[in-house]
Amino acid sequence: INDKRLGIPAIVLASIIAFSRLYLYVHYPTDVLGGIVLGVLIAFASCFIVNKVQKVYSEKRLSK
Repeated sequence: INDKRLGIPAIVLASIIAFSRLYLYVHYPTDVLGGIVLGVLIAFASCFIVNKVQKVYSEKRLSK
């Protein structure tokens, strides 16, 4: 899905939350950075898996 209408507000909201965590001294900067890295990796892995499943499903559907 390449719809950016929800992605951009989600990134802005995540940035505000990350900044507030640092500003209020609730988390260390490494905690926030680790969460960002982990979130990006999980997002890429999820997109990869969904694309593979859609490809397999569409190939099965076309072969019938």
